[in-house]
Amino acid sequence: MSDKLTVTVNDKTKHLVMSFGLLNEIAKLVGDIDNLGNIIIDPHLREAILVALLSDRDAEGVITTKYNTVTADLTIDEFTKIADWVSDVLFTFFIRLLESAKALQEKNQERVFKLTPTSTGLAS
Repeated sequence: MSDKLTVTVNDKTKHLVMSFGLLNEIAKLVGDIDNLGNIIIDPHLREAILVALLSDRDAEGVITTKYNTVTADLTIDEFTKIADWVSDVLFTFFIRLLESAKALQEKNQERVFKLTPTSTGLAS
């Protein structure tokens, strides 16, 4: 998985970089790993992701020129390339978070067990 992708939009080459801020913005749109398939299926989600990725932004990350999905020239092949890339990056992100949470739980399992109530009080 690469955090960079090059696509053609309006006959111009656009270099996309999935920074953490952008990844987090798109992760909020998608929700969780179970919703990754919606990137292809849900037209509102597709549009929101394209706006997040392809809009022009200032140095603070604020959108200065919103990407217009109606008037822009983006082929289906280029959209599919973007959707596959976003899905791959998000899948990897969500899996890493789950793996990290699992490792943390396993690391602290004994401490948590000691706090678990038993019929006679706390476990010892």
